[in-house]
Amino acid sequence: MKPHALLRLVLASALLALGALAFEGVAMADRKSEAIANDALKRADDDYLQSDFAKALRRLQTAERTCGEASCTAATHAALIRDIGTMQFRLGTPEAAASSFRRAKKLDPTIALNPDYDAKDLREAWEAASPAATQPTASGDFTHRPATAQAASTPLPVYVETASDAIASVVVKYKNDSMRSFRRAVLKKAGNGWGGYIPCADVVQGTLRYYVQGFDKDGELAATSGDPNRTFSVPIRESISGEPPALPGEPAPPKCTEKDVQALNLDEGSRCKEDRQCKSGTCTSAGRCKAISAFEQEEAAASGPRQIARFWVGVSGSLDLTIPAGSNEVCAQTAGVSTSGYWCTTPDGTDYPTTAQNAALAQGRAGAPSSELTPGGVHITATIDYAATSNLLIGVRFGYVANAYSGQAASAAGKTIGTPIHAEVRGTWVFGDEPIARSGLAPYAFVAGGVARFDAPTTVMVAEKGVAGDRAVRAWYVAGPAFGEVGGGARYAFSPRVAFSTGIGLNLAVGPGAFGVTVAPEMTLQYGF
Repeated sequence: MKPHALLRLVLASALLALGALAFEGVAMADRKSEAIANDALKRADDDYLQSDFAKALRRLQTAERTCGEASCTAATHAALIRDIGTMQFRLGTPEAAASSFRRAKKLDPTIALNPDYDAKDLREAWEAASPAATQPTASGDFTHRPATAQAASTPLPVYVETASDAIASVVVKYKNDSMRSFRRAVLKKAGNGWGGYIPCADVVQGTLRYYVQGFDKDGELAATSGDPNRTFSVPIRESISGEPPALPGEPAPPKCTEKDVQALNLDEGSRCKEDRQCKSGTCTSAGRCKAISAFEQEEAAASGPRQIARFWVGVSGSLDLTIPAGSNEVCAQTAGVSTSGYWCTTPDGTDYPTTAQNAALAQGRAGAPSSELTPGGVHITATIDYAATSNLLIGVRFGYVANAYSGQAASAAGKTIGTPIHAEVRGTWVFGDEPIARSGLAPYAFVAGGVARFDAPTTVMVAEKGVAGDRAVRAWYVAGPAFGEVGGGARYAFSPRVAFSTGIGLNLAVGPGAFGVTVAPEMTLQYGF
């Protein structure tokens, strides 16, 4: 391939790659705003320690303008506004501080005062900034009123009631800010309802979110209040004022010691003193943790690491774009075989030239294609991928290549496969935190290899001795059929079961046919199960 032709191919690849990754740019912009905000929060902390409240205020306000209305998460945006209020309070403008505090709480109702700035006068201003709000009532089958707040390292009581007589067991599934998945705690029958504790080891400063599920005697889900996307929320603070939360008729649980924390989540048969120490939620009269029932084990597994769809099936389409090698006399053959990498056909798709036509070709006028970016085959394939991990897909693609070389001479000479098929194996790495298990946008990279038709057509003019004028024929640059490919793009998951990908690959085709370099923009739609 000529240097200028290779340069054109590289430029075309770059332009197509930019288009394929257009969606990712939006996500990158948001991540940049989020990073700026988090950096400002940390630096403002240092300014606060030096009593430079004015500098901290300017820093936070600049970051808050960067966040705008949607570039940061609600939690990060609210944290900025909360700390802006802190600096305003320290600068002697309590009215402005109260306004900022109210705005922060509106953005994130679960937000707590920054523990790094916690002081009696500031806490009083923070708590006075919003009117007392009625705690949310469980939406679902249970009646439940979550605690207004809880101290860190202290078990969080959870008490629910239901009118259903079919409930045989109840669990609460919970997650703090540092957890990637929900854990579970078992509630026991208590009076007219069910009560228990979220263990103190998981009650850390921030926000604790949870929902409740009830099961019948067969282990079937029979009642719910909330779900992973709609949870109860309890602020967890270093300390709280007022009456601490407690189960009905019981004293408030004490703060755990380090030894208490180590003694939580005990397995079946472990020595115990209290129900809350055991994974099963039951410490028997013999002082041993009770076994977890089969359906509880199944529920525990479901609330563990995020589940992913293991098999992904779908359909994919790609287009070959190439700059065929420059050459002359491309339709001329020697003993019925092309030596240029090109194979010619008439406009209706039959082989050209015949033996007689080949002998009559005028020297220097047997076809000279221009080296321009040329669209080639359209690869339409069925895809099957296996999610080996929440980032890695391994699979195969098989299908048909449209707009392929229509003659028979190249395959008869052993220069390509006779049927325009596409067969490949592929490995795809999707970047991010468990991207295959969640919705949203994520970049990906892939490597692939296999067998396919790589044919690029162009029109050339030829002349035959004894025939007046030139005739137009199709010259096909027939490469491969073996190939290797690398590429990347962006994958958008509408849900953990449906994903659309768009990207671009750089392909090297080798084999008995010509050597070919193509770029291939691709689109794929897949369903996971």
